[in-house]
Amino acid sequence: MNKKFTIIFFVATLVFLFSAISVSAMAVPGSYVNTAKRADWTKYGLNPWSWDTDQDGYDDAQEIKNNYCPTNSDYSAVLKSSDCSKGQFNLSKKIYTPPLALSARLPQDLKKFTSCAALSTVAQKRFEALYSSDDTKYNAKLFLGLTSSTDYYSGSFVQIYEADLAGAKADVKTPAGAAYGDIVKTDGQYVYSFGYQNFGIDDESFAVSNLSVVKLGAGGAAKSVAQMALPAGPTYYKIFLSGRYLAVLGTTNLGADSANKFARGNTYVAIYDLKNPAKPRFLRNFVLSGDFKAAVLGKDGWLYVASARDQYDLALRNSGQSTYRLATSTKSAPLVFESNRAFDSKNLSIGKPAVACGSIGYFEKDQSFNYLTISALKMNGGAGVQSTVLFGSVEFGYLTPGNLYLAVSRKIYGNTGLSNTSFYRWNLGRGVARLDASQVVPGDVSDKNFAISADGRHLLVLSGGYNRSTRAEENNFYALDGWNLGRLGWLNNFYWDGSLGNLAVAGKRVYATDNSDGKLAVLDIADIKKPRFAGAGKLPYDLYGLSGKLFSLPNNQFLSFGNVKDDSVTSTSVLSSGRLRFDWSDASDPGFLQNIGRRDLGEGTSYLPGMFEDNYLAWDGKNNLAAFSLILTAPKSDLATTTKIDFNGLMVYRLNTNEKKLEFVGNVARASNDDDNLVTMGINTIRRAFFVGDYLYALSLSNLTVHKISDLSITASVPISNTTELIKAVDIIRNAFATAFASLASSTTSSLIAN
Repeated sequence: MNKKFTIIFFVATLVFLFSAISVSAMAVPGSYVNTAKRADWTKYGLNPWSWDTDQDGYDDAQEIKNNYCPTNSDYSAVLKSSDCSKGQFNLSKKIYTPPLALSARLPQDLKKFTSCAALSTVAQKRFEALYSSDDTKYNAKLFLGLTSSTDYYSGSFVQIYEADLAGAKADVKTPAGAAYGDIVKTDGQYVYSFGYQNFGIDDESFAVSNLSVVKLGAGGAAKSVAQMALPAGPTYYKIFLSGRYLAVLGTTNLGADSANKFARGNTYVAIYDLKNPAKPRFLRNFVLSGDFKAAVLGKDGWLYVASARDQYDLALRNSGQSTYRLATSTKSAPLVFESNRAFDSKNLSIGKPAVACGSIGYFEKDQSFNYLTISALKMNGGAGVQSTVLFGSVEFGYLTPGNLYLAVSRKIYGNTGLSNTSFYRWNLGRGVARLDASQVVPGDVSDKNFAISADGRHLLVLSGGYNRSTRAEENNFYALDGWNLGRLGWLNNFYWDGSLGNLAVAGKRVYATDNSDGKLAVLDIADIKKPRFAGAGKLPYDLYGLSGKLFSLPNNQFLSFGNVKDDSVTSTSVLSSGRLRFDWSDASDPGFLQNIGRRDLGEGTSYLPGMFEDNYLAWDGKNNLAAFSLILTAPKSDLATTTKIDFNGLMVYRLNTNEKKLEFVGNVARASNDDDNLVTMGINTIRRAFFVGDYLYALSLSNLTVHKISDLSITASVPISNTTELIKAVDIIRNAFATAFASLASSTTSSLIAN
């Protein structure tokens, strides 16, 4: 009797716990219960809080129904196989322990170094594993601790790109305080931009800049009210606006760490007060060690900046051959410098460590030795930098106003031979980045195959790779809950054989392109938990190189650019793939893409200057106008080497929705220097275009012009480069380099190598 009562009590308790989990899952947004039967949770050791326990892309219930093992990533394991290991879970604490076989498919835990010595030990082991093999010219015995001798820092492996959120594509029409930076910003009353002067020293390319402030007036009027020379040294990339404060961001080409040692790849930020826009007042500058990767204005009023650098240094250059060595002392860790004194190119010193060694996070099973630093700066110019440092490899990342998403790829060995990609979410708030969620998806994912839904919540991921077991390419789509990275829904093998291209999101549709042959897949995400393959079609041209991108419009329409390959052009340059085609298409019926309008842009090869930064097209939804900067060469010429440019400027087209055609409105031509080509664009090349009201604004590095959208006539032309001040800046940095290189010539490098 007691035994029976005990059993009944145990079963009742178990049922209560299951019910509690269900209620909890329903009460917490973004929590999802396994779709398999509850009786199967314990029977097969499933994870109650995941739809896909073994994370191979197939639902647990689906795998059980088809006799596959739901807790083993090896596709050959079946339910009754001895390889079908089981996981364990604690219902009361909501803890799931996966089978050991699945450990490689789970996100790695982020750990902290206990000391600087521990950091050096881990770095040394990782370095030796990569560079001590017989098939490399690098010998681990050469890699000593950091000395004060001459060191050049190499670039970082880390690649981070800014989030391309709907409505926040670095659009200069967004109000002051928009999250993402660009080379131009406007608050509707003033336009803030950079003017440039490029120059070279000893085969190195540098640029000096000024901050231009142009006041907009009625009737398309514009007047320059300020041209302030920015500190020489950094190359500037971004402008941020937050209320009355403005930040400029760039990368310093030269940063002195000591009298005879200087570093490359530091990120520079300066904050200005715009109480009087005609006289921006300097407040504070920051220098962050590492190459600039991304930045975003947080909801908390801080500016978050991602920078990255390697743990090893390029120690010497003899007869054109580089020798590397490992930097293991605390001085090799990321550093930060801040001052309320104006930046001086003669004193580019990096200051204190960003964080203590014990605060640096790392993934234990990682094999890389790169630093990624997230620095939080106060946009009001206040003192104090708060940093988060990660030691390890990152494929790419997205910064949003409230979160940082990082993707880490890891090779998985076994029957499939596939990789997987781990996504980690850091919450950004009060100047601090906190890791609070992670999720793995099978396959390789690149920055092109990743996007964020229009509501800003869901991560949309395309992954692919060659499965050695099935001997076929696998291309899968996943929708992840960005708030907790829980798996929501997925499609497997929705695509055709071939490489995945770019991903574009338009409302409830996701477009996936294949850059190699112009194929297009359309996915329906009306029910984000159950993405649906809507169909596939073929674009009316092949997508090549830089132009394989889509610009989404309402009503399942989009604009795109594609290169029509010209076999007469024999160059292998990525910029020499043929003439450019501009296309307007309708994907209402994904299986039969309807071409609405199409224009070939000249007979020569061509280039979109803004393509590198995703700001290649300005859109006026009110008047259905599209404007884009374009460079055209003579027919059959090579983009990479030609000096003959037929057109350099802006083209404007109207989408005539009544007659269903693309109408050419006109162009805004700019002069080209004799030595301009499509690789080294001139100072007159239009880098950005944007619409404000009834006017189109075209910005180059030399001037800003304002045009009526009705006929593109000029209403104002304002120079933005202060040539006199820029020449002075060039002289200053030339003198700084002359001093630095003279010091380098007299220093020795014998102490770097162990005999």
